[in-house]
Amino acid sequence: MMTNQDFSHTLSALRKERGISQRTAAEELGISQALLSHYENGIREPGLAFVIRACDYYRVSADYLLGRTTEREGAAVHPAAVPGVRSGRQRQRREATEAARPVINAVSLLFDLLARLENAAVLSAAARYLSTAVYLLLRQLYQWDPAASLGQFSADDDAISSGLGDAELQLSRGRYLLSLRDCAREGANLSLPNRETLRREFPAAYPYVSAIVRDTEDRISARLEE
Repeated sequence: MMTNQDFSHTLSALRKERGISQRTAAEELGISQALLSHYENGIREPGLAFVIRACDYYRVSADYLLGRTTEREGAAVHPAAVPGVRSGRQRQRREATEAARPVINAVSLLFDLLARLENAAVLSAAARYLSTAVYLLLRQLYQWDPAASLGQFSADDDAISSGLGDAELQLSRGRYLLSLRDCAREGANLSLPNRETLRREFPAAYPYVSAIVRDTEDRISARLEE
């Protein structure tokens, strides 16, 4: 049975394991340091929204965070044991949703910021850049099953595999950067909100964006150390 002590101990241990301060964790989770301290010391119990953010932030299951299992990814449950679940497809969809949630939230925040520039060229270039990346992911996925087809891939396979797809991605990236440059030259206000403002304006999305930035930069730093 889960106790408040189980939750508070696990929450504190996960933060210390990552090697970050309480202040940093609180900022990235979208709450005050005082409130996080209360959670970690068992003085207060959080709501469901915070539990979900904390699970995503520390990459553990809710069962693990709440002290219901020692498995960080959660224990497997047979679909027949879950009311209303007749197959593994629902579970797969939930897993897909959880995996996509950080990216979806980050893209939503990104385009909200881009829209503030009031520049259609920037929005169009950003959408093209992301669309090209999604296209390549889909194309590469369907290449593994020649029997299946979306019925829309008409570009030559050799052209894609030879690097033209990656070249289009880089071209889209270049157009995005140039559109930002032109926007600045036209006198647009490119003053972006700082971390505190982002956390306040996007309380639900900010923790996901912060996690994406942190994890990607960790991977880049690891490459530099190779």
